[in-house]
Amino acid sequence: MGSDRVSRWGITWRVAPGYGWIFDVDALEGLLNGSSGRTLKSSSSRRIVRGELASGERTISLFVKIHRPPRFPLSLLRSRGMREYGALREAERRGVRTVRAVAAGETVNKGLTKESYLVTEGLPDCIPLSEVSLRSSGIRARRRIIRSVAVALRKFHDGGVLHRDLHSGNILLARHRGGEGADPDSFIVDLHGAGFRRNLGMRERIKNLVQLDTYYGLVISRTDRLFFLKSYAHGLECDMKRTAAAVEEGAVRARWRLWRRRRRRYLRARKYTRPLRRGGYVGFVSTERDTGCLRELLADPRGAYGKGRVIKASRTNRVASLRAGTGEHLVIKWHRPPTIAKKAGAFMRASRGKKAWLGARGLAERMIGGPVAVAFVERRCMGFVTESFFVADFLEGAAVLPHYVRDSLPAGGVRGRRAFCRRLGVFLADLHRRGVYHTDLKGSNIMVKEGEAELFYLLDPEALRFVMRVSRKMAIMNLSRLDRYMLPYSSAADRLATLTAYLAALGRTDLLRCFWEAIDRDERRTLKAK
Repeated sequence: MGSDRVSRWGITWRVAPGYGWIFDVDALEGLLNGSSGRTLKSSSSRRIVRGELASGERTISLFVKIHRPPRFPLSLLRSRGMREYGALREAERRGVRTVRAVAAGETVNKGLTKESYLVTEGLPDCIPLSEVSLRSSGIRARRRIIRSVAVALRKFHDGGVLHRDLHSGNILLARHRGGEGADPDSFIVDLHGAGFRRNLGMRERIKNLVQLDTYYGLVISRTDRLFFLKSYAHGLECDMKRTAAAVEEGAVRARWRLWRRRRRRYLRARKYTRPLRRGGYVGFVSTERDTGCLRELLADPRGAYGKGRVIKASRTNRVASLRAGTGEHLVIKWHRPPTIAKKAGAFMRASRGKKAWLGARGLAERMIGGPVAVAFVERRCMGFVTESFFVADFLEGAAVLPHYVRDSLPAGGVRGRRAFCRRLGVFLADLHRRGVYHTDLKGSNIMVKEGEAELFYLLDPEALRFVMRVSRKMAIMNLSRLDRYMLPYSSAADRLATLTAYLAALGRTDLLRCFWEAIDRDERRTLKAK
């Protein structure tokens, strides 16, 4: 299991036995400097290139990771390429299935690592798990994929390997392996920070399960997550109920920390947004959508609103749709603080336009349908907000929830209505499970876009609150408010089906009677007050 040492192109290499011939092929230098091969990923810290080498009758597919020079004092440590090479070799010695290490190299100047390289044998017939759409797969295909990943992770842990960066992008799934109806093969990669133990305890296993659930638990249902845990724990002596509760609790906290970190980075980094200061207005515009035409439009947002088609006009909010000079169909929302008290409050807080901007970004991070934020601007006088504007893409082909229930659902009959109500309940459960609380949840703030399955979109992002957990009281307030607005359009059986699906998605069907009575009591109190 030793490694040969080779020096080529000013780089010191460690080469796995049987792979020394690759340094006699000129194409390898092209993969290392990026002049050949296909770049799969490129960032400020590393670049990943895929290519093939051929020498006589031998042909091999290779992946090359090129790690950029790290900052001081990390450049004093062992390079990432060498660390991952050693981890892959150790995993191979323990019989753990992962990619095969070929070689690793680094350039060192005065004791500081400049660049490091890792060459691994490719798995050309694989796709990252993050690119697999499980929701669109059939239940049997989805269960086969979930079971394959669970078994691969259990064998990974049984070998005493702890992955410290486990997410769906670091799990490769074979697309054409096994016979018809067989589970596909799964491979766990990117072991640069892996730890090795003689025996991996349950506490360390749960850490990896929490990491995976943090990223991937949002795209699969609660039933699928429990199926994954059962497949993983098959043959292990553990309490399934306690393990599932520990994983869920850890994932909730980890997601909250992740989303807060992303929010801070989104506000500070100029990778995603650019500052905007035109015509007395100050705000931000999305980097991807930043054009001279859009900046001219936002220099006079009130005039742009006047050129559009008015969708809604109230004392505080006005919404219009308009076509930009580039042909984009946009929605511009005009917020006006109506009272002196609210103007004074805006001196201490963000404007409603900025809240809408951040709320739309929060929905996108949590993978919930909502407005696609383009820009926001605000104007202040002596520190007080006088008006603010939020610009988003127009949602084509969608209808507000009451109109969709009234006009489109009757054609589907009773079964179609019940199926729609169940999907609506699952959507509401996803909102609350991801810590999204809408303070003005009503039928006109939910849009439905019809397709193979209805897609739901949440409007009025300025009324959103993001919390770690939505309490029972907050959930009942949301559901009862929506139920009041849907009374003229749906029957009691429809609303009960929605509530049942909501609680089933959260695994709390035992609270059905409690929620139903609380919602009914709140409705009676509100109607009596009117």
